[in-house]
Amino acid sequence: MGRRVQQREVRQDPLRETGRDRKSLPSGIGWTGLLTAHMRAVESRRKDRLFDDPLAVATVDLVHGTIRTDPDAALPTGPDRDSGDLTEAWYMLATYLGVRTRFYDERVLAAAAAGIRQVVIIAAGFDSRAVRLGLPVDTTVYEVDTEPVLQFKEEAMDAARLAPSGGRRPVAADLRGPWAEALTASGFDPLRPTMWLIEGLFMYLPPEDSDRLLDTVTRLSADGSRLALEYFDSTPRQDHVATVDETESAVIGRVVNFFQDGPALRPAPWLEAHGWEPDATTIADEIASHGRDIPQMFQRGRPRDHPLAGARPAALTKEGHDVSNWGADGWAVAPGKGVRVEPGGNHWLEVIVRGKEVDDALGAFVFTHDVITENPPHAHHDFMKIIYVLEGHYDFRVGDATFSGGPGTVVVVPKGSYHTFTTPTGGRALFVSSPAGNEEPFLEMGELGPQPTPEQLADLNARFHTTGLGDEEASWRQMHSEG
Repeated sequence: MGRRVQQREVRQDPLRETGRDRKSLPSGIGWTGLLTAHMRAVESRRKDRLFDDPLAVATVDLVHGTIRTDPDAALPTGPDRDSGDLTEAWYMLATYLGVRTRFYDERVLAAAAAGIRQVVIIAAGFDSRAVRLGLPVDTTVYEVDTEPVLQFKEEAMDAARLAPSGGRRPVAADLRGPWAEALTASGFDPLRPTMWLIEGLFMYLPPEDSDRLLDTVTRLSADGSRLALEYFDSTPRQDHVATVDETESAVIGRVVNFFQDGPALRPAPWLEAHGWEPDATTIADEIASHGRDIPQMFQRGRPRDHPLAGARPAALTKEGHDVSNWGADGWAVAPGKGVRVEPGGNHWLEVIVRGKEVDDALGAFVFTHDVITENPPHAHHDFMKIIYVLEGHYDFRVGDATFSGGPGTVVVVPKGSYHTFTTPTGGRALFVSSPAGNEEPFLEMGELGPQPTPEQLADLNARFHTTGLGDEEASWRQMHSEG
């Protein structure tokens, strides 16, 4: 059964008309990105369209003028361009991706209206918001994606005659690598509020990668930052969508096969756990709000896709002015609003002051520990630190001195002194280093994931001048928990 979609007349592909030789589509351009562009082009052709995306239309034209060699080359990126009828399968994809795009558009525009002038689009693909939303001229939009995608996107922008925006900055980086470093090298300022777009990504990630990505985004987000993302609460099945032929079945099957578990928690608690104030909806509600039929995939009883918006609370203010305007009076970090880092095991820490925020005078974090029975002795050669026990019982050794105590105990560790601690109960402790430095290796460790290699740990220890006692492989990272 088809769905009628009123579409504007679309010109034929000039390369098809002339019969000129077609070149191959560059490798490294994924089918899902092309599918998304094609569905945005379908939405742009509707008379009741939610947006107009000339880059999407130009991308479809370019793809039609190439020979695809990607692993999914046998699959179409969309329905027949000249047809006004959409089957249930193509209606679902076009409606989902069209309404989702509008959701993100609205969040970017709201952020701009609130004064945010820094936008980062993760896995940007053929996103055109930098040139089609009419953002304020002093807005910088960072588009993070791989080099092949960004290069082909430039061809599509030229074909669409889209004037390059002075505020648009492509950032060639793979999310599996040091993309945050590439972003900052492109001029991104983590001390300014940012609007983050992570569209159509988390449903393709396992839980640990989802947490790692959001941890990095959180670490780079100043107070007052915002984000928009989405993921499904469970994996959809191929039989959730009616198809009319083998091609459509293959398309839906391929889409479903890309899915992974995504974040382990439901939307609101997941964002809250990472220090964001959540505002969750469902794609079904968003579709209905635009007066459109809800596709079978998103009807009651099926997996729900949750578009989410989040905000980092703004810094405390005085007399209605931002903290930055009265800096001598300082600022506050609300409970749970620091940067959460999970270095491994059942331990985690919250960084509440970074050295770069206070001219490297000090760094501070609260460490939550499970039971620790072994902790190799180590020394930091760039800073001294003070440990203040908040909860639980700890046993310390600093040089030849030993101490034991519970809440209220203060231990001073001089620069260069070998030290260690264990806790039979688990607990929480405040760590303050002077000058700053103790917090930074933990932040980097959080990006490495729960099982960094010995080489990665050795590199961290060398760069941050941390040594083990009597064993070059020993590391303050190696905590062994019971249970």
